[in-house]
Amino acid sequence: MRGPIRRPVALARQYWTPASLSILLFIIVVVVWATGDGVLARTVTDGLIRAVLVIGLYIFIGNSGVLAFGHATFMMVGAYAVAWLTMNPFKKSFALQLPEIFANNQFPMLPSAVAAASFAALIALLVGIPIMRLSGLAAAIATLAVLGMFRTFYTNWSEWTMGAATMPGIPLYVDMWVALAWTVVALFAAFLYQQSRYGLALRATREDEFAARSAGINIPRQRLIAFVLSAFFMGIGGVLEAHFLGTIAVKNYWLTITFTLLAMLIVGGQRSLSGALAGVVVITTLIEILNQLEGGIDTAIGVLSVPIGAQELTIAGIMILILVFRPAGISGGHEIPWPFGTPKKSSPTKIPVATRAERASYTGGEIDDTLEAFDISVDFEGLVAIANVSISMKNKEIFGLIGPNGAGKTTLINVLTGFQRPSGGRVMLGGDDVTNLAPGKLGRRGLARTFQSVRLFRDLSVAENLEAAAIGTGLDRYEASTRATNILKWMDFEHKATDKAETLPYGEERRVGIGRALATTPRFVLLDEPAAGLSDVECDELMGLISQIPNEFGCGVLLIEHNMRVIMGVCQRIHVIDSGKTIAEGSPSEIQANPEVIRAYLGSKSEQTSA
Repeated sequence: MRGPIRRPVALARQYWTPASLSILLFIIVVVVWATGDGVLARTVTDGLIRAVLVIGLYIFIGNSGVLAFGHATFMMVGAYAVAWLTMNPFKKSFALQLPEIFANNQFPMLPSAVAAASFAALIALLVGIPIMRLSGLAAAIATLAVLGMFRTFYTNWSEWTMGAATMPGIPLYVDMWVALAWTVVALFAAFLYQQSRYGLALRATREDEFAARSAGINIPRQRLIAFVLSAFFMGIGGVLEAHFLGTIAVKNYWLTITFTLLAMLIVGGQRSLSGALAGVVVITTLIEILNQLEGGIDTAIGVLSVPIGAQELTIAGIMILILVFRPAGISGGHEIPWPFGTPKKSSPTKIPVATRAERASYTGGEIDDTLEAFDISVDFEGLVAIANVSISMKNKEIFGLIGPNGAGKTTLINVLTGFQRPSGGRVMLGGDDVTNLAPGKLGRRGLARTFQSVRLFRDLSVAENLEAAAIGTGLDRYEASTRATNILKWMDFEHKATDKAETLPYGEERRVGIGRALATTPRFVLLDEPAAGLSDVECDELMGLISQIPNEFGCGVLLIEHNMRVIMGVCQRIHVIDSGKTIAEGSPSEIQANPEVIRAYLGSKSEQTSA
């Protein structure tokens, strides 16, 4: 009996967030339906339509962290498209000049809704291809520009849209139950997306684009997937509103609706589904109250009213307060918790070595296990950071790179991993020239790295940090989860798997950074000062981990470190640079005895244990 019982419980726990939210909405609809209050029913229906729209926004903004001001575009596209499909041909003939297939036919409601939303998604795909290569404010402004363009186009496309006039005659069929059904669909679609490999990869880009690119995640592609899915549900929202009101007008899809939907998402919390719905409930309730007050309410002490425009001012004020005092919104970025305890964790299997065959499967075939840099130079507008530095290391070798502060070590790492274009020289990986390849491409070819300043995906769990990196190599979510679990077990860190990265102490953050790099099954892993800030005990543990990496994962290690005890304890060869130039290379004993190294870097013998 134990097996059959546990699986339904596991499924219930897995889908608790969308299921619990759906149940709460169902209860609200049933209660309102039982009252028979038509005005309240219309308010709830309007709120559910807004919920679909805010969930659409959440799919993109919540997961990517990129603000978008133009999603009303897809709402408008969906609304007009469904009008062309579902209006009575007789009514269409009065004001519209449509092609015969649209003018003479009235299509069924559900297929028309899906077709109209799909058309909105297609528009999002076309405009999103260039826009998703932008980031931050540039992307936000670009989406607003798209809204302005389509608003102008639809206003002047009078044969199809009636221009600036209102288009009447759209069939009315959306009530609370239809709106509830689509809200539930949107909830589960958004949840399944965020739990997928695509959702996790996009959330990683939200936390740190630099680290995500290093892990091989294609940022424009991941954003585009979410943008298109988001547009589909914005299109559904437009469809629902059109069939709820019976009329549409281009003027309705502009800044007011954009501001209202963004306010709902921000107030509730843009990083959780529960927050998105909470924002809809709070702002919809507030709008309804303010609408009543703007019209005046009779009370025992007279008519109670507020000035016209108080609605926008109040919502804006609440947004400001939320952004200042609770940036994560009402929900704090949390979902409704599972109320029935924590499940027992299953024991992970033994960690699989990153075999040559496995690495070859995503690098394109057989690999020659060498990483070489020839005559690398980097010139920052006359300031020479590196001058003609050459290194060569083999797979399963632990290779040290040392030098004083400012010697050019991190700059060389940046060149090797694609974050810095060299002024001269070549980088060869497995015999292939990879000079100037993008970091993501190099990550997928087998170059992984950590960073001098720890760059974790801070709002993700420890396990999700590793999973996101594994997804960058092409694994699905289950395979990535298995790989992450096994690496954490090897690191003796599985007890921290569900902890958010932002809660970890500094030394543990360093360890997670190494685990994330290894999750890409690299050919070479480049560790940039992993012992910085660690205690002696933590350094000893780190040395043990690094020394095992070549055999456990089948990859080479390039180690930058100032702690000489770590460098001398784990490296087979050491390369020394000073002022951007090579001054020595050899075994640890040779480096320790080299007078140039002693003069330029190590100093006196009493200083040789630390630098």
